[in-house]
Amino acid sequence: MLLAMLLLFFLIFGIYLLMISCNIKDPMIVVTLIFSSSLMILVSLSLFAGLVMRGISRLKKGNQLTGSASLIDGEDGGYHNH
Repeated sequence: MLLAMLLLFFLIFGIYLLMISCNIKDPMIVVTLIFSSSLMILVSLSLFAGLVMRGISRLKKGNQLTGSASLIDGEDGGYHNH
């Protein structure tokens, strides 16, 4: 949860820097701000997507474990892998 809040902060901060870069007159600072804010946004979104995918896979794995208690007990329903 803390990581998600930190990623959200950096995402918002990156968008804020991108908006600020439109009002600056020095072209070198504009290029630097656009590059840095785009990198912050990209990293934040990719890590956030990774967290979402991990959460979805854990939810699916949790649903499979509760529905297949016979596999935990060693009974595989007659299917034997030879």
